[in-house]
Amino acid sequence: EPKQQQQQQQQQHRLREDVVAQLQMDNSILKLQLEEAKESKESIQKMFQSRLDEQFRELAQRDDLAKKQRQEMITALMENEMLRNELAGLLDKGRTTQIGDGAHIDHPFEESGTAAAVTTTAIKGFRNGTAKKQCMPHPSHSPPSWSRPRPSTTTKTFVQFTIDRWFSPRCQK
Repeated sequence: EPKQQQQQQQQQHRLREDVVAQLQMDNSILKLQLEEAKESKESIQKMFQSRLDEQFRELAQRDDLAKKQRQEMITALMENEMLRNELAGLLDKGRTTQIGDGAHIDHPFEESGTAAAVTTTAIKGFRNGTAKKQCMPHPSHSPPSWSRPRPSTTTKTFVQFTIDRWFSPRCQK
C-alpha cells in the first residue's frame, strides 16, 4: 500500500504539472491573441477615423461651396431686385411727360411690350411755360401682371422661396 500511495501521488503531481503547463501555454496563446486583437482594433479604429476625417473634410468643402453658391445667388437676386426697382422707377417716370408751352402730344408709349395710349389732360396754371401730361395705359392694354413692380416684401418672399427651394435637400440629390 505505501508503494501504491506513492505512485498515485506521483501521478497526481504529474497531472497537476501537466495541467499547469497546459494552462500556462493557453495563457500565453490568449495573451498573444489579445495583443493581436488590440492591434487590429487600433488599426480598424485608425482606418475608420481616417475615413471619418476624410468624409468630414468632404462635407466641409461641400458646405463651403454651398454657402458660397448661396451667397452668390443671394447677391444675384438682390442685384436683380435692384434692377427691377430701377426699371419700375424708370417706367413710372416714363408715364409722366413734361411738355413745354402746353403743346398737345399724342403718341404710343411702350410699357413692357404693351402699347399704352397717351392721354393729355388740361392742367390749370402753367408754371414756367410747362404743363404736365399724364401717360395712362388704355384699359384694354393693361400690362401683364409680371411687368408691374411688386412690393419689396413680395419680392423678398419670392427671393427667399427661390433660395430655400434651390438649397432644399430634395434639390441637392
